[in-house]
Amino acid sequence: MPEETTIQLSVLNKITDKEKSSVLRMVKFIGHGYHNRRIDSNFIKRAGLEPRYKINFSDCIIFLSPCFKLPWDNYIAVLAFVEKEGEVLANTYYISASHALWTYLPGVNPTGKASDEALFFDKGHGEGFNGAGQSLFPDDEFQLALFENLYAEKPLIINQEHYPTHRILASTAPKKWNDNEYYDKTNEKPYQVAGCIYTKWKKLAPEIVIPTKEDERPVFDNLLASWSVSEVGLYEDGLIYEVFPSKNGILRFLFARDPHNRFAACLHVSVVAGKRELTGLKEIFVAAADLTTPLYEHYKIDVNPATFAGFVQREYMDHNDRKNKGRYRGMYGRYLSQVPVIQEYLQARGNNSK
Repeated sequence: MPEETTIQLSVLNKITDKEKSSVLRMVKFIGHGYHNRRIDSNFIKRAGLEPRYKINFSDCIIFLSPCFKLPWDNYIAVLAFVEKEGEVLANTYYISASHALWTYLPGVNPTGKASDEALFFDKGHGEGFNGAGQSLFPDDEFQLALFENLYAEKPLIINQEHYPTHRILASTAPKKWNDNEYYDKTNEKPYQVAGCIYTKWKKLAPEIVIPTKEDERPVFDNLLASWSVSEVGLYEDGLIYEVFPSKNGILRFLFARDPHNRFAACLHVSVVAGKRELTGLKEIFVAAADLTTPLYEHYKIDVNPATFAGFVQREYMDHNDRKNKGRYRGMYGRYLSQVPVIQEYLQARGNNSK
């Protein structure tokens, strides 16, 4: 049995007034704003979104605002002010409804209707067909810190008339798909987990979704970190998150299961090495294709698989397991429950669903 090890957990520390003033004086907003109306440090102060906590990483410091609610389907967001090499950049992160992970916002449509949530969620290098949507999820250490911040204080409900959140999003992220810090610094070509590759517009059969290199498989008797949340995204009963290393020590696997071990998923895989950029993300992301299928997938009524990159074969959706007024369909019953790595994970954690 491998020796039990632990990662260095990111602990939130309250910042001093001097640090807060320094961050607000130095911070840059790279977005164009909503209809060219941008926010600034004074807006941040008046809205109650000044940084209150910080996380120290080896190559940067990340300051976090209180969490706040977005006006679409109870989304929760936070501002992350990343200080690195004499610069401070304001970034927005939000909790993905389906993946139940904190997600970086790389771009927005700054001129559309403020009521249209789809305008504000750029999916990065290319969600679905090549796994690049995974490039927006921070690594497990930053995820943990963001969840700690979520529970440090009750999320703010911001006055939309005076401090509209769509202006915040459009000021911290540039126009969709434009050159910016994310597209310039995050490698478009991922670290590819062997055997876990995308096939065009088609999911792999669940029985064969497994890393083909033995040393890239997770070690389930070496729990690196774990935390739980009471409610997140589509999961009213909460989730337990657990992190495991690969056998070669290069990768970390972030799994999540419900408190009763009835279902589980591998939500994200990240590299241990790699520098952290001003976005808060590491420069290298991991593509593990269908291994990182979430517990719920977005259901489209009229999908043309030739044009919709996030197309999911409906034969794998559990149409009796619906969330958010039917917009999401369950992926555990017909797909994830048959993925060998998920089966091994639940068995290792004491599956009591039978």
